[in-house]
Amino acid sequence: MIQSRNKSRKRNKRDATTLDERYLERLGELEETTQPNPGEGRHFGTMPDTWMVVQTDPRGQDATLAHLSLGGDTNIEPSHIIEALGEHYNIQEGIDEEAIRSLLERALDRPDSILNSNQVIARARTAVPGDDGRIDWEGKLNEKRLNESSEIHTALKLHSLEATMKCNARGFLVFPEQVLAHIYP
Repeated sequence: MIQSRNKSRKRNKRDATTLDERYLERLGELEETTQPNPGEGRHFGTMPDTWMVVQTDPRGQDATLAHLSLGGDTNIEPSHIIEALGEHYNIQEGIDEEAIRSLLERALDRPDSILNSNQVIARARTAVPGDDGRIDWEGKLNEKRLNESSEIHTALKLHSLEATMKCNARGFLVFPEQVLAHIYP
C-alpha cells in the first residue's frame, strides 16, 4: 500500500532517542532499566539501604551476585557479605572470597550506586563418597537377638497372662543407662 507524502508521520518517544541510547537500552545498561527493585534484595550490614540480590541456577550449583547496593556505607567488609550469604541464602560452602573482595572494591568506588555484576560468587562442591555407617553391639547382643526380643513387647500388649506365656518369646535384661551398642553414622 502506498501512502502519500503529504501525511505527516507521528513520532513516538522511541524514535526520538539517539542510537547510543537505543543500543544501551537493548544491552540493559541504561540507568532506568537496570534499577532493580530493592524489595527483592536481602538487607545486610548496618545501613537500611545496604542490600544484595543473589541468584542461583536451577540446579543450585552456582550462585551469582546480580546486584549489590552499599547505600553509602563504606564500612562493609567481605565478611559481612559472606555472613549475609549464609543467613539469607543458606550459602555456606564453596564461596569465592576473592570474587567477593573484587566486587566489593568495585562497589566501594561508588558506594551510593548499585553494582550490577552477574558474577559467580559461589560454586557447589562435588560430592565425595563417604564411609558406610555401622553398629557395634556390646557383648552377645546382636540385631537378631534384638529383633527376637521385640516379640516380648508384642506379647505384653496381650491382655491375659496365659496368652503372653504362650508366645514363648525370649528376652534379655537391660539396666538403665546400660550401653547396648555404638552407632557410627
